[in-house]
Amino acid sequence: MLLQKPELDLKLSISVTTRKRRSSEADGIHYHFLDDKDEFIRRRDAGEFLEHAEVHGNFYGTPRKGWRSGSSKAAMFFSTSTTRARSKCGKRSPRDVVTIFVLPPSMRELRMRAGAAR
Repeated sequence: MLLQKPELDLKLSISVTTRKRRSSEADGIHYHFLDDKDEFIRRRDAGEFLEHAEVHGNFYGTPRKGWRSGSSKAAMFFSTSTTRARSKCGKRSPRDVVTIFVLPPSMRELRMRAGAAR
């Protein structure tokens, strides 16, 4: 809902992943899906990601392109794992990073998500 308020000037970062797209997901909206892990590795090695991680055998990364591009003063929101959040808050990120940990609505939902990730 916050992203829909133009006066807040917020931007959502869309991660790149090599995992399979779920039927409820759309490329470019939920993730940028890559079918080829070698392509992800090539892009990673070329420095195209602000951060990256391997989770459950799949690669995830935040593209550098678009991050604080031009004169944009928009705040950037990331939806990420705790592992990737730690790397974002490390030496590569500005000091004004704020992290918010959001739990799934129930243990049942968490188990469902964990099963879907495998």
